[in-house]
Amino acid sequence: MIRSNFTAELHSQHGQVLVTSYGTLGTKSEVLLPLTGFTNGWLCHHPGKRNNLIPMKFHFEYIRSEENRVIYQITAGETLEFKWARLDKDNADRLGLYGTGLIGRITDNLSPVNVVKNTLDLHYWKVQPLEEWDGDINSADKIDFYLRDKYGYRVAVANDRANTKNLYAGSADGEILRFRLRNIEVE
Repeated sequence: MIRSNFTAELHSQHGQVLVTSYGTLGTKSEVLLPLTGFTNGWLCHHPGKRNNLIPMKFHFEYIRSEENRVIYQITAGETLEFKWARLDKDNADRLGLYGTGLIGRITDNLSPVNVVKNTLDLHYWKVQPLEEWDGDINSADKIDFYLRDKYGYRVAVANDRANTKNLYAGSADGEILRFRLRNIEVE
């Protein structure tokens, strides 16, 4: 895979990875969102419905290569609401963007725990290509890969009650996702 920094969309067999976004006030759940913080920034697929779901480009910051995997720190690459928010997972292994909004980015970046984690490369993701790549950036969008967390769990999908396909990385059962990059912009 690409051994430099780049920005790209993530797509799987279910389509483009979307992010839940309730960034504008106007409904009861959106007004309560700042108090809860639990519904914004989750990564998912949702067949046919895109209300409060936005497509996202992700920034991949190259760290190093290991065997057949390339290691990156991944952050949101666009939209004011999510720009630079880091990809991580919660205690239930659901994937989301952390450090969202201006206050969230400031507190996330100044948190002593996160400063240590970032210094020690503890916020990282592994990209495992499923086939050989010739190194030509023009063919990178044709390479399938697994996305793994730092523990080696592959990103999978599971349906919730709203038929949203939530992304997670952990030991629970689910459909393992095969990803491809789209609209790649190398720095």
